[in-house]
Amino acid sequence: LKDAEQADALFFKDRFLWPFYKRKPHQVWILFLLECPLHTQAFKNLKNVFNWTATYRHDSDLVAPYEKFVPYNSSIKFVSGQKKYAVEENRNYAANKS
Repeated sequence: LKDAEQADALFFKDRFLWPFYKRKPHQVWILFLLECPLHTQAFKNLKNVFNWTATYRHDSDLVAPYEKFVPYNSSIKFVSGQKKYAVEENRNYAANKS
């Protein structure tokens, strides 16, 4: 941890210890979780602490699925984060449900 202040990025796993310093402007702090929320500590009061998340969820900044490794493809420059989950985007799917 002595070199942590000079690092460009730091990964924090669940049950992490807070660093003894504040995040430097050049640093990226990444919360790395592979467990479901039921099996992790409560992350209350962590708003604006981490820049990115790395989890098994597909809406994470870094998707880290269990035991899946893919070769790096340098031809991919940008992957859009926009996904169309609903067939009819303007439809209220919760309407008239109890």
